[in-house]
Amino acid sequence: KNLILEKKKTGVFLSVVGMGIGNYKDDKLETLAKNGNGNYCVINSSSEVEDMIVKKYEQLIFTIAKDVKAQVEFNPALIKSYRLLGYENREISHSDFNNDQVIAEPFGSGATCVALYEIELADGDVENAGLKYQKPVLTDSKEYCTVSVRYKLPMADTSELISKPLDHIGEMTTNLKLAYICYAIAEKFRQSNKADLKDELFARYLAETMKDETIENLNGDKIELLKFLAK
Repeated sequence: KNLILEKKKTGVFLSVVGMGIGNYKDDKLETLAKNGNGNYCVINSSSEVEDMIVKKYEQLIFTIAKDVKAQVEFNPALIKSYRLLGYENREISHSDFNNDQVIAEPFGSGATCVALYEIELADGDVENAGLKYQKPVLTDSKEYCTVSVRYKLPMADTSELISKPLDHIGEMTTNLKLAYICYAIAEKFRQSNKADLKDELFARYLAETMKDETIENLNGDKIELLKFLAK
């Protein structure tokens, strides 16, 4: 970690590929790649070589942004409560969002990221939020939330900011459905108490509705997964 922290100051970034099944120390791969402004992946079968190396070559090799952070601010007039699903090992405090000294995630060319939030819509009576010493000061905005992203260019020390408000809730996209299904599976495997029977039933419902679709960019393994879940 210390070595790559020094080397990246000279423009040398590090991406890491883990090989094999078991004992590949996922946390160490993440630490090396994160501190080296690179990315990492794990290959545990020959069939994954094409997906993980050939198709994601540019993501692994070409870092286009470093210390990427995302922040979502919900409008309490419309959103009563919210919960981030997963990302426990990547959460940072709100004060660290604007702190350029805090190391965050690098992004490779063509990479994408999905963050899932569970939200409860407000009933319009925000004054009864249970606060003892203060009450929220609301605007008349009809926006549900504002998504902000901070990032640094690969050789920059100062971050840049992108913010975009969301003023409507659209339909679930294919990627969002798949992400939710993966979340439900992961919580089931880790025996988490965060996902309940409703999550499992909804994931199975989504899998059932998607299994017969011809989905662009969806490989055979993912289609087989959907069919398995729908059983």
